[in-house]
Amino acid sequence: MWSPITSGVPQGSILGPILFSIVIDNLKPSSDKVSFFKYADDVTVLNFMRKEEDDCITSELLHVFRWAQDVRFSINWKKTYLLDFCTTSKLSLSQVVSPEGTNIKVVESARVLGVQFSNDMKWTIHVNNIIKSAQRKLGLLSILSRSNCSKEWLWRVYCAFIRSSLTYAFPAWCGIPASLMKKLERIENRAIRSIGCKPSITLKDFLHKICCRLAITIKNTPSHPLSVVFRMRPERSTSLRNTNKYAPVNARTTRLKESFTKFANLSL
Repeated sequence: MWSPITSGVPQGSILGPILFSIVIDNLKPSSDKVSFFKYADDVTVLNFMRKEEDDCITSELLHVFRWAQDVRFSINWKKTYLLDFCTTSKLSLSQVVSPEGTNIKVVESARVLGVQFSNDMKWTIHVNNIIKSAQRKLGLLSILSRSNCSKEWLWRVYCAFIRSSLTYAFPAWCGIPASLMKKLERIENRAIRSIGCKPSITLKDFLHKICCRLAITIKNTPSHPLSVVFRMRPERSTSLRNTNKYAPVNARTTRLKESFTKFANLSL
């Protein structure tokens, strides 16, 4: 038997995200050219366009707005941004306006689930942001070292508060150039000087371990959402010199070949 609910759910409760996930589950795109990525109260709309006629952003915003009205939700248009991932051939697109008449702000980079995406598909802004956050936390190691904390506990604090931010969602942006990787390693080198010894596993080896662990999970789970990243290499293309069973999808550039897809060819 159904009955109306007159009270809300306290913010920060365990039941709140579950109920919200149930409500937002029926939010689907209205066009097959658009994909929705939903997490908690964030909805990311992805529209792939080859020509101006493929632009569905405005119609999808109207679709989401009508859905929000039906479920009695309000959309914060001030926190709604448009990020245009451009190739060499740019499209002349019109200004995107919300159903309430507000112009949607166009940005050069935006944070999605803790990862800073840039319109040029480079990770310089993201790496610089996490480095700034890590530098502010390095002072904690100096304070604890002066408090006669053991080196083991100092490394535990470093891994919990600093390395965790440096390695967050690394498989998504592992195709960074060597110059950015050196910036990450400098943070750990500063921690080594503060603590006085090296860690049991270096940052580079730890990042490699993260990607290998995820690659194993994907290969052993055919229904994994990232299984489309890898495809089996045809048997006729294998040889004594090339024993890799997996080939990266559309790996035409060096950056893609050196990205997360390379971990599928590891003998794990």
